Parts: sequence; C-alpha cells; structure tokens
Amino acid sequence: MNAETNASSGRVLGTRVDAMTYGQAFERTLQMAAAGGVHAVAAANTHLVAEARMNRDFADVLEGFDLVLPDGMPLVWALRLDGHEIHERVYGPYFMEHALRHSPATVRHFFFGSSERCLMRLQEAARKLNPHIHITGVLSPTFGEWNRSTE
Repeated sequence: MNAETNASSGRVLGTRVDAMTYGQAFERTLQMAAAGGVHAVAAANTHLVAEARMNRDFADVLEGFDLVLPDGMPLVWALRLDGHEIHERVYGPYFMEHALRHSPATVRHFFFGSSERCLMRLQEAARKLNPHIHITGVLSPTFGEWNRSTE
C-alpha cells in the first residue's frame, strides 16, 4: 500500500482525506490496479475519522491506505474549509457500484467477507451491472479472528 499524500488531500482531525469525485477516485483506482500490488481504499465517514483520532493503531492503519474518500458531508465541509473544491461525498456503496459498472474486463475483482449467500448475490449484481466484469473469486471466512490458516 502507498500512503502518498497528493495535492488533493487534506487533514480532518489529523486523518488524511482525499478530496475527490467518484470519477477521480475511480481513475485513481484503475491506476492502482494497473500498477499491480496490494492497494486499499476506504470510504471514511466521521466515525472512522473520530476512531482514528482516538486510536493511534487504527490511525496508523488508515494512514497506510492509498485512498481515504470522504464518505460523509461533515468531511466534505471540513475539506472545503481547508480550501479544497469538493461538492459531494463519495458514498462507499455508490462508489463500489460505480467501480463495478465501469471496470474494464482487464481489471480483476475479488470479493471478501460476508456470507456465501451475500457473495453469490453480489456476483450476480456485479454481472448485471457489467457483463464483462472479471471476478477472480470470493471468500466468506468463518466469523471470528481471521488469519491465513482459516483459508
């Protein structure tokens, strides 16, 4: 993961938040996919920012994300006060739908978490949004602490 801060980033209560639109975030996500490696994107709401403020370990994890998108109007307002021209939040579920709908067939998707039934329904919905989507797999781990031995 790359926590490189760019000109379109600001800090809200000490947490880096990227001032981006859906389209800009999707373009950056495509660039990360093309670069290979492991990347992380968070749709951060005020709860995540407050948690990062109170929990240094969580803040360190969030700082390691490649993109921290403003999933909440209070974050958008704070970015505006910091001089960023941003007018809308990037709501996580809508961003995921946008990414699935517009992903070229060369981009691979792997769905992790939730129940097997939910993952099956997610795959069906993704294929309806984008018939050319490339889903490489899914994993519904057992509930509880996860580690590689549970695979």
